Amino acid sequence: MDLVYRKYKFMEQFMKIASIEKIEKLELFLKEEILEEEIPNDLKKVLDKGLQQINEGKTNSTEEVINSVRNKYNLV
Repeated sequence: MDLVYRKYKFMEQFMKIASIEKIEKLELFLKEEILEEEIPNDLKKVLDKGLQQINEGKTNSTEEVINSVRNKYNLV
């Protein structure tokens, strides 16, 4: 069975779905699968660490970051 035929059969099945809940589950599944394939593991680790820091309140305001960079690199 080639890919085009399989996609066609999938679309046939998809068009028969009459429940919003089932469509939402399928959308969520596809979104998660696409994200899993497209985001490299290293980036996932960095994003997870960032989210953890946000949840722990370990953040800086934009102004604090800008001032820190200006001071570090002697910018006016």
